[in-house]
Amino acid sequence: MNLWLRLYTPVCFPAKNDIPFRRKITFLNGVDTAIQLNWNQVQKRVHELIDSGKYLNVLEKSRLSHYENNQLARRIYWFYQADPNKTKSVPFNMDAPVNQILTALTSEDRTAVHRLSRDMFNILAAVPPDSEAYQHMAPVLRDVEAFRRGEYSLFKQLSEAELEAERQAKQAEKEARKAEQGHPHPP
Repeated sequence: MNLWLRLYTPVCFPAKNDIPFRRKITFLNGVDTAIQLNWNQVQKRVHELIDSGKYLNVLEKSRLSHYENNQLARRIYWFYQADPNKTKSVPFNMDAPVNQILTALTSEDRTAVHRLSRDMFNILAAVPPDSEAYQHMAPVLRDVEAFRRGEYSLFKQLSEAELEAERQAKQAEKEARKAEQGHPHPP
């Protein structure tokens, strides 16, 4: 990670007169220097570091592919755990199954990933689309398909339009929850 981010310990404080879900970050270097950034500034700085190649060091970059594969393998394990029909028995200890899945993901033989994807598709097809399990399982299958096509990344950079759409969706979701609880939202 970049030296700039390592030197400072983040301490989060709510911003005064700000709506509760917004925060500012104050970085303290342990002595007397403080830098206060809002989330937009933090996002801009992280993008600058990524664009300049300074966000991750060489060792971290070399481990990124393994990290992404491991995270996907864990999500696939939970896909099988979430299956309400339990078409396959899944051991509670996730180490061995995750290692098996990881072996399939990293195999030179791409048919293993294809079989895994087809198996997951068949399982998901038996789950009602309006169920909570489906909502958790569908994104995992989508990511496995992207992995199979060579398009998967945990760290896909979003465009400004995608980020704004995501912010608006989260805000709408929050307002809907407030409305359900009987709290009117401000005009």
